[in-house]
Amino acid sequence: METMGGQSSARAAVLAALRAEDCRLVNVVGPLGVGKTRVLAGLGVGEAVLVDGVDGAAAVANLAEAVRTAPAGSRWIAASRRPLAGWEHWPHPPPVTVPVQPWRPTSIEALVRDLGLRQPGELRLVATLSGGIPLVAAQVARALLSGVPVDARGAAAAPAAREVLRRLESEGAGAAADRLTALATLRSADEEMLQRLTGITAAEFDLLGELSVVRRAEFGLVLREPYRTLLDLGARWRRPLARQSLLSGGVQHRMRQAAARRDHREQVEIVGQSLALVDDPVVRETLFPAAEPRVRIRPAEPGDEADIVRLTRLWARRGHLDAKACGRMLETWWACQPTGFYLAVGPDGEALGLSNVLPLRESATPALELLLQQHTAALRADPDGTTGVLVGLSVSGDEDPAVHAAILRHTLGIGMLAERVLVSTPWLPYQRLCEQLGMSHQGDTRHDVYRCGRMNRIYLQDFAVEALPSWLGRLGAGGPGAGFDWERHVRQALGDLDRPGRLAASPLSALPVTGSGAALAALLRAAVELLGGSGAPQDVEAAQALTWRYLRGGVGEPVRLGRSRATYFRRLRHGVRRVTEIVQALAGEGAGPAGHR
Repeated sequence: METMGGQSSARAAVLAALRAEDCRLVNVVGPLGVGKTRVLAGLGVGEAVLVDGVDGAAAVANLAEAVRTAPAGSRWIAASRRPLAGWEHWPHPPPVTVPVQPWRPTSIEALVRDLGLRQPGELRLVATLSGGIPLVAAQVARALLSGVPVDARGAAAAPAAREVLRRLESEGAGAAADRLTALATLRSADEEMLQRLTGITAAEFDLLGELSVVRRAEFGLVLREPYRTLLDLGARWRRPLARQSLLSGGVQHRMRQAAARRDHREQVEIVGQSLALVDDPVVRETLFPAAEPRVRIRPAEPGDEADIVRLTRLWARRGHLDAKACGRMLETWWACQPTGFYLAVGPDGEALGLSNVLPLRESATPALELLLQQHTAALRADPDGTTGVLVGLSVSGDEDPAVHAAILRHTLGIGMLAERVLVSTPWLPYQRLCEQLGMSHQGDTRHDVYRCGRMNRIYLQDFAVEALPSWLGRLGAGGPGAGFDWERHVRQALGDLDRPGRLAASPLSALPVTGSGAALAALLRAAVELLGGSGAPQDVEAAQALTWRYLRGGVGEPVRLGRSRATYFRRLRHGVRRVTEIVQALAGEGAGPAGHR
């Protein structure tokens, strides 16, 4: 049976290791609930000693002592969630390690069909939440069989989350269940963050770091998938308001952390962590699915051509694109320098996914003109090539959501570093994702780029570091408790200065200091004038940019101001922030329109 395929391979690897004369201990390693006990149960190993559940410090110490005092020539097989050699003070030579990998989606589906599930929506939910862990799949399946509706994801996940916490007690996690659940909601957190938000002690933080379901990363601890998704969905179902408060505190901590850094790359990486705090199902499930990615993303290298062609053809078939049109696009990308290709590479070096993230430079002009068409002149890069990237392709070989999410997160990271992202795509799921990510629709291409019966839609997002907090606020990072997004409403009101009806509907018109759309318009114009008279060169230039953009129709703005597009947009962003500060100061600190406090 296919569900047993990975376990059969693990058994074969164990038996092969035992045939080596110098092998005394084989360590069967795999995540909680993956089926290590079943691997051991199917072994015929003669006089070898089988030990299961070597997961806590005490159990590891007991095994080490037993192996040390056993007769020479004895053989041992031990199952654990973490490699034994990774434990501090492991006294023996490293054992032969045999990994047990999560199951493939088809194997999970076969498992839950045997339990009695048949409906496609139920099968999809189990596959989505299980992350390839059969224990989790069985728990979610039983919840659905008990009558939990398929759209009640938190209720379906709660029994599995409870079982995960119960099993982690063998690692000493019983007293840390609440802290672990908080880490699940935050996805990643340092000690300072958890201390402020949950009151965690240093000793408790160290304990979390030792759990098999937690890994140490650059910006703190990260709870592995699918355990993170399960615990977070359970928290969303059981304690929704407390969870929202935690999300809001997490965003505030990350923003302060980013503001304290001077290195642009570090700032972008910190803000990237906050995307996990966006409480939107599409964003979460697309960028942070309940599965662990086992890939690294690297630029394409000489010798990757065959993989690039293979994955591009797959992308064309999956999107119902014309093969010849895609072939011409591929040749155009290849002619650009750099080509913009990145490969998602698996543990054995196999190419599992592909993206094209093209720097907006003069050398990319042929690709820009194909993908942007009549919008090229308005959206192309400055001559110095510092104004962003164009995303034209993203595909994962076997539609693994974890691989696809890793590619998308990498693409967003590049875009944040470049401070500006353009996306040109005919594919509806990507268009929806762009809209969920708050990207601005710039229009459609005039011609059908890929002869698929659909025009490419073009999206733009400004990713300058100073604009990121407002962007995260628009996405809902931190949940509904994150507060009123002043900057977004100021920007919108500036754009509506000549639209009295829309201006009157702005939440800013409900401020005591305004009271009407006409008064709001007068306040914004006065704020721009006040900014222009500040005497600070950056404020003066920002006021000029705001005047041309919003007060005079925006015709020929950068040319009239004698600025590059990049400088012009930076001044606009600065101007909107400063006008927002003026409006907030006049409204009173901490105040918000009625219904938005």
